[in-house]
Amino acid sequence: MKTHFYTRQTTSGDYIIYVRLIEGSKREAFSSGIKITPEKWNQKRQTIGGRELTDRQNHSKPERLKLKIYGEYDKLILQDNYTLARVKLAVTGKQESRQLLLEQFGKFIEDNEQIKDGMSMGTIKKYKTVQSHLRAFLKTEYGQDDLALGAINKAFVVRFWEYLRGTAQINQNTGAKYIRHVKKVFSSFVDKGYIDKHPFPNYSQRVIPEKKEFLMSEELFRIEELDITIERLELIRDAFLFSCYTGLAYTDLKNLSVDHLHDGVVRMIKIPRQKTGVDSTVPVLPKAQEIMDKYLEHPLRLRDGVIIPVPSNQKTNAYLKELADLARIKKNLTFHMARHTFGTTVTLSNDYPLKRSVV
Repeated sequence: MKTHFYTRQTTSGDYIIYVRLIEGSKREAFSSGIKITPEKWNQKRQTIGGRELTDRQNHSKPERLKLKIYGEYDKLILQDNYTLARVKLAVTGKQESRQLLLEQFGKFIEDNEQIKDGMSMGTIKKYKTVQSHLRAFLKTEYGQDDLALGAINKAFVVRFWEYLRGTAQINQNTGAKYIRHVKKVFSSFVDKGYIDKHPFPNYSQRVIPEKKEFLMSEELFRIEELDITIERLELIRDAFLFSCYTGLAYTDLKNLSVDHLHDGVVRMIKIPRQKTGVDSTVPVLPKAQEIMDKYLEHPLRLRDGVIIPVPSNQKTNAYLKELADLARIKKNLTFHMARHTFGTTVTLSNDYPLKRSVV
């Protein structure tokens, strides 16, 4: 760690000696509280000149301050608790932020849940998942139930990344998205004044481009022609096929009601996408209409007006694995694959230009 003194003029017109702590690319700065006249400061020698009484009183102050800085530095090194920020706090006598990570992370989620037209429930769920991983990480790596925000630095997020990829066995892309969520929450902490600056503003992990899989016509046909006698699998098959023929995401399909159907020359579905809020408009192709007609008398359709009564996303994707086995499809069948199938196989076979729809 190095120290560097420099002068800065305040809004009141006074000149104050400031201290900058330096280690590699890291910087921390604070006021020494020493007032001087600029012509008496020797920047090269880092000393105060002058023969007046106040000058003589100031002569030794920078050196004494430097000794105090390195004294606190040595203490923190011995305690294995060193950061530039903590040296600054120790020297200035300011208290480290006692706001707690998990507590404030939870408040961030609660605040966004209450914002009308804010984050989607899917996004909120992702933040809650990140919070759960952070809780387990703190318990495993630090042996603590929570941690003060002021104690968090770049090393913390590096360790969290290693935990996600190792202990939690989270894949590269999902882990990279979790890091983005953590960074966004910390940006909100800065905005609220809980911390002075973001502890890891430039830290990120690479998202590896993934190949978007979709079903070919023969694979789609095999799912359609399955002879299914189990009601739950039949429902999931129909929901998946409906998405293949409309391009609707799982959340949008779950929210789809009769209010989103618009009759005209061609019957259309008009629904704002839960993920983006952008309106999605797609035609109701004959096979999609057949599936809707099949559930006209379903109790949930009669009670709530939902088009397809799908279960939770987790159960839906689990049942799709069973369908894939029955249809002899070796691809990793997920509900999201239905959107890609609509954007490729279905639109091409129905001569439907994708630019007419925002999906």
